[in-house]
Amino acid sequence: MKNKFLQYTVLGCTLMFLFSACRKDSFKGTEAKESGKTFVYIEQAQTNNQFFDVFTDVKPITLFTVRRDAASKADLQKSVTVSLKAMDQAYITSKGANYTLLPSSIYTLSTTQSGVSIAANGDLTLNFAGGDYAKNIIFNVDGSKVDLSKQYAVAYVITNFGGFSKQHTASGVSQDTIFATIAIKNKYDGNYDVTGSYSDANIPAATGPYPYNVNLETISANANDIYNNDLGGYGFLFNVGDGTQSYYGSFSPEFTFDPATNKVVSVVNAYGQLSGSHKRSAELDPSGVNAYDPGTKTIQVKYVMISDGVVRCHFDETYTYKGPR
Repeated sequence: MKNKFLQYTVLGCTLMFLFSACRKDSFKGTEAKESGKTFVYIEQAQTNNQFFDVFTDVKPITLFTVRRDAASKADLQKSVTVSLKAMDQAYITSKGANYTLLPSSIYTLSTTQSGVSIAANGDLTLNFAGGDYAKNIIFNVDGSKVDLSKQYAVAYVITNFGGFSKQHTASGVSQDTIFATIAIKNKYDGNYDVTGSYSDANIPAATGPYPYNVNLETISANANDIYNNDLGGYGFLFNVGDGTQSYYGSFSPEFTFDPATNKVVSVVNAYGQLSGSHKRSAELDPSGVNAYDPGTKTIQVKYVMISDGVVRCHFDETYTYKGPR
């Protein structure tokens, strides 16, 4: 009896090994064993944003992964070529005016992945050898050449699936395209909880919704826009006083720091000074602490909102770092 048990155990382990190269943990849907379609797809979501601390050396950055999801051992052992077309600046800009096509002058394709090559126009060719099930697209980015005021991006679409099939998510989204972005964070970048006080001369009953949560988003080496996570956009959400909430249109603070002293040296309207129908601007209130404390990772800042030519709102706030955004 013991011998039969051992034989069955060995047989089971052997079968598990034989099938382990197919489907793996990437399989999505009903297990097809040795039948069905083999898919080629981009593993990440259609938009893949990555943010990095400031670096001046060359950093390998994995932008995305192309995977072969084999339905059979025979398909896994086939040598196939998969092609990806690089999208141009017009496509990148269509995703947002703040995106810049990653220039070839600041990166090279990593040679750590065999079978991956890049053309002068950025197109990629992936040669899957027998047994290969994934190719990482890794760019070596030279941090010394990076402009911190820019959010770089590349976009690719699979144009040749090597004779295999296109994959879709459960919701029907095609997994043949990727929009990958790279941005360098300054030292103030991150997720913060905000406490403090606020007043509105036009609405005396209004109060701030403290505490609320924001992201300080890098826009240059020493400046950050404030994205209000409670609002879901750029702006200041407040309690009107009658149990409802509102926010100021065309107004959101932008902080500029002196990196040498960590002082907040300027607060302006991220939408642009004198923006909107009420010509709203922001200004620093010099009576505040107006500084970033690297020890506690807190920012204390006082500023005002000017609307229709007069100071309408006063803000006295403390931003406490919670972690990376």
